[in-house]
This record gives sequence, structure tokens and C-alpha cells, in this order.
Amino acid sequence: MSELPIQRGGTAAQKLLSRVVQQTPSAVIITDREGRIVYVNAAFEEITGYTAGEAVGRTPGMLKSGETPLHVYRDMWWTVSAGHVWHGELVNRTKHGERLDVRAHIMPITDGDGQATYYAAVEEDITREKTQRERIHTLAYRDHLTDLANTALLKKRIAQSIEASALDGTHSAVVCVDLTDFKEINDALGHDTGDQILQQTARTLREMVGANDTVARLGGHEFVILLSAIHRQAVATSLAERILARFDEAFVIGGRRLVLSANLGLAFYPRDADTAGDLLTCGEIALNWSRRAAGNGYRCFTAGMNAALVRRINIEAALHEAVANAEFRVCYQPIVRLSDNRPAGGEALVRWDSASLGRVRPDEFIEAAENNGTIVDIGRTVLQRATAACARWRAEIDPALRISVNVSPQQFLVPDFVATVTRALAAAGLPASALEIEVTETVLLHESATVNQTLTKLSNLGVRLALDDFGTGYACLSYLYDHPFHTLKIDKTFVQDSMTNATARKLVQASLRMAQELGLDVVAEGVETEEQRAFLRDLGCDYGQGFLFARPLPATDFPGDAGAGAVAAVDTDTG
Repeated sequence: MSELPIQRGGTAAQKLLSRVVQQTPSAVIITDREGRIVYVNAAFEEITGYTAGEAVGRTPGMLKSGETPLHVYRDMWWTVSAGHVWHGELVNRTKHGERLDVRAHIMPITDGDGQATYYAAVEEDITREKTQRERIHTLAYRDHLTDLANTALLKKRIAQSIEASALDGTHSAVVCVDLTDFKEINDALGHDTGDQILQQTARTLREMVGANDTVARLGGHEFVILLSAIHRQAVATSLAERILARFDEAFVIGGRRLVLSANLGLAFYPRDADTAGDLLTCGEIALNWSRRAAGNGYRCFTAGMNAALVRRINIEAALHEAVANAEFRVCYQPIVRLSDNRPAGGEALVRWDSASLGRVRPDEFIEAAENNGTIVDIGRTVLQRATAACARWRAEIDPALRISVNVSPQQFLVPDFVATVTRALAAAGLPASALEIEVTETVLLHESATVNQTLTKLSNLGVRLALDDFGTGYACLSYLYDHPFHTLKIDKTFVQDSMTNATARKLVQASLRMAQELGLDVVAEGVETEEQRAFLRDLGCDYGQGFLFARPLPATDFPGDAGAGAVAAVDTDTG
């Protein structure tokens, strides 16, 4: 350490003060009026790595790292030159090049005339504290896997962007990005590959935006880009198109080429929302609509989307009460033998007249019920009522009548589903052969042991199995080979288009030939005209179902005039 002037010939009090300065744990630096160091204490030497001999005669600039903003130095010298004490933080560098964060107090030392003759700085090493602070900030505001902003930081940035846009008249936009098929890839190739995909996606998105924009990961496989101070909304839609184009190209992960699917949702300030939370919500809503569409793509938020979301939320909220209050009813659409136009059975279709929402369409509430789990209770109710109704028809109308019941994927995954079917048949006194369970390809996509075992158990029980909506979605002929189906139902789209579209006509013909070769019964759905009925009958189709014969009917009216070809206008819902 160097020597204070007061150490030479000073009073006892001055010498005591000198020892205090020399032994304090904070670094003390004293410079002359020109800024040259005249004294440093032992703590300075320990903290900076410079000896007193190396420091005296030089300026404190020797400690500069280049990371302290210039305005901090300007503020410091203005304050000290005015005779005041400056307090602040500096980023310095040790003799060995290591970062040194200090909390500094710098003051002028004046003579009897009030003139500054020396300057003193007392500096506390806060490097460890600063590192801990930054680590806490990282945990609070950064995604640990990708180092992108997390939700908390994103919302702060959106709020700041909106505030700036309000002042300068620009726009802010959020672009929500979801890796649609990430879960399947993650499950198939492992979490390490999944993590690499997320990290590469983060890098890709960062490279596609400007320095003033923010890329965040909300968790899972969803990302959000915040575009700040844009002058045209086309900037965001152009970015969306470039992102989709990039995802059309393969990502190379661990030497493996992977093509990912992405859906995007866009929302804008001030058009769609004026707060950070609402703008992000609008982007999420648009993303949800994009997910519902087939294939990669993007959607921009509209007010109608919000109304539809509110509707879905209200439906999901009302479903539990509807189950408890038995608000669901079951209608039955006759399935007619095309050879003699007589009813062979019916399909059970659930309807909901909500106490709070009025009549809710099946395409609205069935998806909502699958989302919140109430579909299991609803399905059980339909099964019980349908088997009981069929037992009455067989006793009163025709002992050969059958009933078809649709079953959702969630019902198939319930461990006691076969037991539920068995109890319903026993309670109704209905033989298993009179019940046909309709399965969509969505159920078979699960490819789980539970689904396969359930199908086998139902078949062994004597219950008939039908593959519904054949030709849509992910149709695969192996389904007919791997599972014990008895009936193939041709989707109404192909039936209704068969009179005007050659391709649809050929698909119907091919489906019928294949089913006949496999020994399967065939039901053509959506038959609405005599021309369609004649076409199907001439091809050897076994059964038809549609408005030509009857709309869905209450159990007490079944089978109505279905055999005569009249339309019973009882229910306007088609699903």
C-alpha cells in the first residue's frame, strides 16, 4: 500500500485515521487535482490485483473495462465537480482481466478555501452480488433451455413496446409460433432430440428478427415474437410467411433431417388490443384457430375469433351442470336397407338443449366435452338410453333391429369401458349382436394397447364394430386388416359429391368393392336424393342413412316413415 501524507508527522488522531483507511475492507483511492493516483490502500491491492507501486502516478482509468456506459462517467464528473458526492456502480477490470463490479462513492476533498485539492473514492467489490443478481434475473426472465425471454419478460417488453407505439404512432405485433407435431417427434426420438429441436428453433427465430425485437419461449413447444415499432402490419405477415417457408425446409438434428410443422397466430396493437396481456391473448386465440385448420399456416386475430372463444368457454363451463341436470337427449336416425327400403336399425345421436345457452350444436359441444372430460359421462348416458330404446323397438317393431352408438377416443381409453357396455346391455336386456359401436379413425390413431384390447374384447363379447367416416382424415387400409370390423360407413362428403364429381364417384365404387371383398357391410351416409339411393343400390351397397329417409327422431317416433322415403322434419342438426 502507499503512504498517506498524514502519516508523516501527523497527530495521533490523524495517524489513527490513516490506519482505519489502510485497513478498511473497501478499496480506497485518492487522486490529486489532475486525477493522478497518490494513494491506494491494502484492500485496493487485494481487489484489483495492482500493487500500490503499480497504481500510484497513474489514473483510475487503468481500471476501465469499457462496459460502463459513458453517461455514467459524465454524471459522475458533473456531480463531483459541483462539490457533491457521487454514488453509483461501475464495471471495472482487474489487473488479470477479470470483471470487477464495484459500488463506488466518489467525493472531492477541499482545502480551507473550498477548493478541491484531492478526490477520494471508496469502492466496494459487488461482483459476487451482481452475479447472483443476474442469475436471479435470468431465472426470473429467461428460459433456461433456449436463453430466450420467458413469459414474464415478454409481457414487460410488450408493455414497453405498446407504450412506445402509443407515443410515436407505430404498431406493435405478436407472432405466436407453435411446433405442431413436436410432441410426436419428441416421443419417438427422445427428449434430447426434442431439446435440440427447441434450441435450433430458438436460434432460427432469433436470426429472422431485428435487434429491437424480442423472441420468447412460453414453455413446451410454443414461441412468441414481439415486433416493435413497425409501420405496417405487412411486416408481421411477411415474417410469418418467411417462418413457414423456413419450416418447409428440413432441420438437421444429430445428423438426422427432420421436417417440422408450424402454426402461427398474429395480433396487432392498436388494432386488436391495448394491453400486453390482451395482445398476447389475441395472438394465442389466432394461433388456436390456425391449429384447427389443416396443415401449416397462420391466422391474424379477428373479433369474431374472440366471440367464438367466449362461446367455447361458456359451453365448456356449462357442460358439467348439463351432465348433472340430465340436459342431454338422444335422437335416432334410421339406417335403411337399400334392397327393400326397410329400417335395419338406427344411429344414436346426442343433442343438448342447454338451460343457459339454448340449443347447442353437436359440432360445438362434443369437441368441448372431449376437451374437459365430460364426454365420458355423456357417452355413458347415450349408451344406456340407446340400448334401452333398441330393446323396446325389437319387442314392439322388429326383433332384428340394431342400434349404432358413436364412441369418442376418450371413452375408449377408460379402463372399464367394456364393463360399461356390458352393464348397459344387461340393463336393457339387449343381445350384444344388436349393438354396433362406431369408431372413427381418430380412435385408431392412438395405436395404443388399450384401444386394441378394447376392440378385441368388444368383438369377443359379440358387439359389432363399424369404421365411421371412412375416406376422411388418415384413412389406412391396415385398420380394416388389423381390427375386427363388421361395417364400413362411407363418409357423406363422397356420397353427396358422387353425382357431380367423377373422383368421388370412383372412391365410392372402390370402397364398396373393397368392403364386399372383405365381407363387410356398408352404410352410405348423407343420402339425400333418389338419384344417390339408386346409384348406391345398383352398386350393391347394403344400407343408406340420410335425410332422404328421415332426420334424427325421438325414440318414441322411430322409425317414422323412413321405409316410405318420407322426410320426418324433427331435428335440424346433422351430426
